[in-house]
Amino acid sequence: MAKLIALHALHLASAVPGVIDVIDAGKSFDSAEHDNVEMLLERGAVRKATSDDKSVRHFDRALADGQTTVAPTGEELAKLTKAQLLALAEKEEVDVSAAKTNAEIVSTIEAARAQKQDDLV
Repeated sequence: MAKLIALHALHLASAVPGVIDVIDAGKSFDSAEHDNVEMLLERGAVRKATSDDKSVRHFDRALADGQTTVAPTGEELAKLTKAQLLALAEKEEVDVSAAKTNAEIVSTIEAARAQKQDDLV
């Protein structure tokens, strides 16, 4: 597996059936066995990460062993603590500074996710 930097937004199959990893441009990620790394490199979609890329935000891909890093949704979000919600918002680069309650944080995260999906379409 190689550590790569996405130069364009990528939609890659994950190791979890039915889950697509959406990797934003500029994020680092670890390639998986089923990724065609050579093709991605040839087409300029990715580049290999270097030691200068320490400050690049990392994308955690879904894992095949039953554990996933797929973000919680719906009721799962509502069950998270405020600290967990704030950490998730930071990871997803969502500004929740105006949100005062857990419900407002959840609503802000969900709205940001919906906007990202609209931007992809």
